Amino acid sequence: MLKLKPNKPDKTLSLPQKKAHVVTKDSANAIVPTDSAAWTQKPFGEAMVAQEEIITLENDILKIDLTSKGAKVKNVLLKGEKNFDGSPLNIIEGDNNKFGFIFKANGENVHTNDLVFTVVNKSPNTATLRLSYKQDQYLEYVYTLSEGHNLAVNVNAVGIQNLMDVQQKSIILDWETTLLQKEQNIKSEREKSTIFFKDADGDIDHLSEASDDEEKIDDNKLEWIAFKQHFFSSIFSSKQPFENTNLITKVATQDGVVKTYKATAELASTVKPTTTTNSTTSSALTNTKH
Repeated sequence: MLKLKPNKPDKTLSLPQKKAHVVTKDSANAIVPTDSAAWTQKPFGEAMVAQEEIITLENDILKIDLTSKGAKVKNVLLKGEKNFDGSPLNIIEGDNNKFGFIFKANGENVHTNDLVFTVVNKSPNTATLRLSYKQDQYLEYVYTLSEGHNLAVNVNAVGIQNLMDVQQKSIILDWETTLLQKEQNIKSEREKSTIFFKDADGDIDHLSEASDDEEKIDDNKLEWIAFKQHFFSSIFSSKQPFENTNLITKVATQDGVVKTYKATAELASTVKPTTTTNSTTSSALTNTKH
């Protein structure tokens, strides 16, 4: 299960005058295929050339834009809150959030973050996006925005195991975020932002808040990983424990950017080539300010 929970910050939040816009490496260096027919012959090839679609979920507190590219959160607007200059307060903005899974199918590396899902169902509070190989083989994200600050997503893998290489025992979680400045004092904000995690023994630890840091955790399994930015936190957990986890934080040097976070981890996958199986991972997202 994936959960993202709010912190308990100070009562006053002051925001910078200069706004920053950061584009992740993947989006900036996106490959535009010159031969679409050739690309469609690859696993999930049609998803490499499909057009991106934006889906909006909304309640009394949050307005969330999902993108069909990667089936991930693109923008989160916190209603009723403004920047010091009167502009809207966006917790997640644009292409600064990367989230997906990596696995090998039919000999090809598949990065779900870069593929365009099909929107198969949507309403003001729910959306279902699907990455299909065949009618009975697909990866599906079902988003549900409940009351308050909670966005849940169930990730359903249907028949995908049949595509994976027999020797592949896991799929890779790939999560990366660039934190944009939310406080006037960016130095203080950087010193209060880092990655936290909880291991299978119940111990909670974190990377350095003061400097760049990296931690490889191959001797224990993790229950959840949290990207904390002083006033806001995003926590990812799974019913299956994370294994061989690698966590990286880097302090930004450019104006308006706090830090960059990256987490990769293995999730066990049982491959059964002759049968169609289902596996479900659930997740939830909360961002809020007190």
